[in-house]
Amino acid sequence: MLFAVQLEADSDALDHHRIYRMEVERDLLGDVIVIIAHGRRGSRLAARSIHVPDLSAAQEFVRSRLRRRATAPRRIGCSYRITALDTLDDPTPYLLDPAAQRRMEQE
Repeated sequence: MLFAVQLEADSDALDHHRIYRMEVERDLLGDVIVIIAHGRRGSRLAARSIHVPDLSAAQEFVRSRLRRRATAPRRIGCSYRITALDTLDDPTPYLLDPAAQRRMEQE
């Protein structure tokens, strides 16, 4: 496992109790895959694997999904929060877009 993040959206008033998990791994052939699992807490999560060409494509894919989760308050009425983060390296490339990352490196 190269990177893993779990997000949760909870709202008792709206009866939303959702989990969204992403893991970046290498398969047996060394290809990079992103595994996404999502669903209601307490139930079986739906999961799928996406093959990406390289690690930078995986980072961009994860960032794009996190941007989508950031729009949750507008879409579902409550926001996601990161509840678990696990990585072997610096998580910054997965969490920030390249422009924001360059700005951080310059400071």
